[in-house]
Amino acid sequence: MKSDKHPFEIWLNKLEIKHLVIGFVIWTVIYRIIDSQTLDWFGKSNNANTLVYFIQLIVASAFFGSLIVLILIPILKLLGLIKD
Repeated sequence: MKSDKHPFEIWLNKLEIKHLVIGFVIWTVIYRIIDSQTLDWFGKSNNANTLVYFIQLIVASAFFGSLIVLILIPILKLLGLIKD
């Protein structure tokens, strides 16, 4: 019997919390690299202390990561890779 689910949907349903945490850490590292390069381009520096900068990095990373997800999920549904 063949499943009606797409392989991507099956993989997405198998994700656990540890996978999401690992993905968030990787996204935060990528965001940190992009953020530092952007600050360098505009000639600005980060004058915040380490704790404040870390909190700002986590909040901004979570915010922009959620925007990516909010944009990506409808596109994947439109392409038929995720079914309701």
